[in-house]
Amino acid sequence: MYAHSKTRIHYSKVIHISELIVDAVGLFCPEPIVRLGKAIKTIADGETLILRADDPSAKSDVESWAELSGNELVSVVDTDEYVEFLIKRKA
Repeated sequence: MYAHSKTRIHYSKVIHISELIVDAVGLFCPEPIVRLGKAIKTIADGETLILRADDPSAKSDVESWAELSGNELVSVVDTDEYVEFLIKRKA
């Protein structure tokens, strides 16, 4: 699950972007959160990963998970096929 990484400039801040993508498209609660919880443990503190999910409850589930776990939900992007979450592991 380790991958190459790149750096993206975002609103005058530099954010380290991981190439780790957790594909939870087609899965329903609680599976996207279960996979997210497992994947976040495979990256270093301060690193990021991307979760893609199309479960209607994914937005509220990921927001709650991030708040409870102390990890940062950096961004949420809606696409035609799924919602993409950028999540930073707590340092």
